[in-house]
Amino acid sequence: MSKDNLFDWVTFYKELAGKLLDFKYNRMVLTDKIRLYCESQNVDIHLLEIDGRFADIDPFTVFGLFNRKIDKDARAKSCICIKELFGIEAPAPTDFDTIPDGFGWITKYYNSADDIYIMWDLYEIALEYSADPNPGNRAAFADIFDRAMAIKGNGKGTITPGLFWIAPDSFLALNNMTVSYIYDSLVLPGDLVGSLPDEQIVSKSKVKSGIYLDLMDKLRDYFHNEESIIKSFKDLNIEAWCFAEGMPSLVFYDEGKEIVKITMESGSGYFAEEYYEDSLTITADSINYKYNPLHESEYHKPYKWAYKSRSAAFKECFEKAAIAVRLILRTAGCFANDAGTLSFIVKYDDNSTRERTFCGKFDFGEFF
Repeated sequence: MSKDNLFDWVTFYKELAGKLLDFKYNRMVLTDKIRLYCESQNVDIHLLEIDGRFADIDPFTVFGLFNRKIDKDARAKSCICIKELFGIEAPAPTDFDTIPDGFGWITKYYNSADDIYIMWDLYEIALEYSADPNPGNRAAFADIFDRAMAIKGNGKGTITPGLFWIAPDSFLALNNMTVSYIYDSLVLPGDLVGSLPDEQIVSKSKVKSGIYLDLMDKLRDYFHNEESIIKSFKDLNIEAWCFAEGMPSLVFYDEGKEIVKITMESGSGYFAEEYYEDSLTITADSINYKYNPLHESEYHKPYKWAYKSRSAAFKECFEKAAIAVRLILRTAGCFANDAGTLSFIVKYDDNSTRERTFCGKFDFGEFF
């Protein structure tokens, strides 16, 4: 997966989402297209039947057909088939690593004809709410969301990825991967996580609309924070995938910019009389250090030192440090210190800066 094609799939999925809505009252034509799809992609159409007959389908299940747990090449061919059947102008996606999968061989959102009508209603109001999140659309979405969630076989692991497929800018794919990232990765600020709905409630297979909407509201507020590298539900989904795979962040990247200064700031000490703050700043030709205790004593006095060098070896050491710090800034993970905090602050050659702060034992005491 490359950062260059992180969101190549979005245009294709959104275009299909709009086209499928046109079939809400023309479902015979839609089912004919799905029959052709199943024939060409070797999908057992009996899996879509109700009482031994395939006569109707909902749009989320259509999306589920090409988001099955199949290999990359088969999924790419599946998207090409959808593109041809529905006249999609956007290029068919070829990379699917960060797109939530459906469950099993096929993700089916219905058991009866009534279920299909509910899922069509959810699809329509979800797109309306995405385009205009006014109170009326929000209330209508909440009502139908709960009805769709109550359908046997449906849950947060099917409903919310489906919403993400059709409107990834507006809805969170609330699956086990994103729940783990939000609550357990220690990447998101502790005060944010503490304000979210209880993890045990969110981790249940079925969630209420109020919980889902509240969670998304608070995450959106966080996206607007200047310190957040995550700016959307798409970003969050990618970061959750990177965290689960043990990979560096794909959302935050600074290639093309050169680090010209690195500052590390920390605070430590278990008791007030031992507390101190210090900082170490390095460039390609200099290093300086400052130490400031909160309370001066015989053994705790402020001091500082500095050193300049034109040595090639010194410059090489700085370049290696810059590589390490760049990885720290990019990695979708966190570590905690024994006590106090540790901040990495870099300045780039375009005068922009980036900071990341890691917390100490008193924030994450259960890990010590």
